[in-house]
Amino acid sequence: MTTLIIVEHNNQKVRATTLAVLAAATQIEGTISALVMGYNCQPVVDELKQYGQIDTIHVANHACYEHQLAENTAQLVQSVANDYTHIFAPSTTFGKNLLPRVAALMDIGQLSDVIAIIDAKTYKRPIYAGNAIATVESSDAIQLATIRPSAFDRVSPKDGDITITNLETTFDNKHTQFVSETKQVGDRPELASADVIISGGRGLGDKATFDRLIAIADKMGAAVGASRAAV
Repeated sequence: MTTLIIVEHNNQKVRATTLAVLAAATQIEGTISALVMGYNCQPVVDELKQYGQIDTIHVANHACYEHQLAENTAQLVQSVANDYTHIFAPSTTFGKNLLPRVAALMDIGQLSDVIAIIDAKTYKRPIYAGNAIATVESSDAIQLATIRPSAFDRVSPKDGDITITNLETTFDNKHTQFVSETKQVGDRPELASADVIISGGRGLGDKATFDRLIAIADKMGAAVGASRAAV
């Protein structure tokens, strides 16, 4: 079997979510490839070379992939998909925007928020807002799944012989363009990949009380979560 992981990054650094997806991919017997889509993203490739769990790194380095617009990247993933039995992406804003588009282009199903891999076609995922865990089996020839990063321990660097290939194919959707990005300033970890999450709900009563949780989270280096009522 052959597994492709979609690398989430900012053109300079691999996001921790990708290392959790790589951990999930190692549970599928066979080879693992990583797809890096970006622009001037050589630092990302260099960082991935530390992880010998990967057999091949495919690099699509072009201006049309600089901001990883899903309208462009989904077509690239589709163009290489038939070489793989499994395609995994992180269950983040990035992955949730990309993989459903790939599934639609290929007319196959996609599993969301996988938290455990039973075998090559069987997975566990939460349903009913996490109140139940479903065991699901996919019959598709190519398995598409977003992986919940917090459910898998991130891999550590490992020696290995990694092949680097360059993908020259470009997809530039003229109907969609990048406008701007506003980045949150701070050291608080992302909710999807945090090791510790402090969460509050309706019982806190008001914003001033909820802000106390934020102060505690910052002291602990934790992410902040909330129930729907608090939001």
